[in-house]
Amino acid sequence: MKKIYIILFPLMLLLLICESSCELFLSNEEADKRCKENELSVFMDKIIVINYQILRGQNVLPSYGYEVLNASRLTFIGSVRKMDCHAEEADNININCSAQAGLLAIGKNQYTFTLLPELPANKFIFMFYNDLEYISVQVSIRAEFADGKVFESSKIYSNTNRLEYWTDHDGPEYTININATLTWTQVTP
Repeated sequence: MKKIYIILFPLMLLLLICESSCELFLSNEEADKRCKENELSVFMDKIIVINYQILRGQNVLPSYGYEVLNASRLTFIGSVRKMDCHAEEADNININCSAQAGLLAIGKNQYTFTLLPELPANKFIFMFYNDLEYISVQVSIRAEFADGKVFESSKIYSNTNRLEYWTDHDGPEYTININATLTWTQVTP
């Protein structure tokens, strides 16, 4: 019996430490009730605009001196997910867009790239039904340089607040600005 407590205690402790929300302890009925209470009276579509800003001087690897804004091509790959009131994925649109960074950023100290979906609509459009829904973004960057060197970044994760806390709740668009310190890996010799 003592062995069971020794095994279960660390698992329970880990569960309590890792869970940042009390939602884990809500029963299905309580969670469903909470979702029902936060339904929107009028459902709304939102265009999600995702911007990633790169400052001059950000290098892919300090020892190589390759500056991200000098890349001949940057490719952003990832996904934008709408999470429902239970924090489960309700919708997903892939990101796969490229930009000629070196040409766009000539003479600029920073450049903001607007990420676009893989779909032909060129917009991330989601329907919202509940104030507890939110957007989750995951993206990584592939930087290609004129000399043939290619680098890939670590993944960037960003979650918005729940819809009820958005400042432009009633507007047709919601902008997510992502700024992240990245680690890079060289994928070509």
